[in-house]
Amino acid sequence: MKLPCLEGCGQCCLNPEVDASTLEMIPIALKIFDDGKLEEWLTKLDGPTQDHCLFYVRGNEPWQGQCGIYQERPALCRMFGVGGYMNKEREVTLSICKYISQKYPAETLAAKEKAKTEKAPVFAIWTSLVSNLGTPDLNQRLPINEALKRALHKISLLAQYENL
Repeated sequence: MKLPCLEGCGQCCLNPEVDASTLEMIPIALKIFDDGKLEEWLTKLDGPTQDHCLFYVRGNEPWQGQCGIYQERPALCRMFGVGGYMNKEREVTLSICKYISQKYPAETLAAKEKAKTEKAPVFAIWTSLVSNLGTPDLNQRLPINEALKRALHKISLLAQYENL
């Protein structure tokens, strides 16, 4: 069962609690480096802080927007809407956007019931699996913009060594 995002909606991107690990942000940092925009992004990240993801691209209406790095987005963003967490009864509870729940109440209820019997991805489990790929400093959960900044610094350092 699919629960599609509402067209033009990017409200989840405005959540200040969106986090990522430096490791998850390395592919995005590499793309930024390959595009020749490393310094531009480091300057953005050193500028005034903002609570939401810097990759959020605002639309024409206040509620409209979208992810500017959709193909490279980190794990939390990929799993939102299809992933969940374990509740007190040790059942998977899906993390579904309130706007999707309001627009598709029957489908939301059906998806939540289905998640109890099927294996929906659990955020904590996938975070743990990803953390096995890197070192503790790369795995620390940080606000998404901070994780990007650290990834960019690592890529910048690597590029400096390659140029020696």
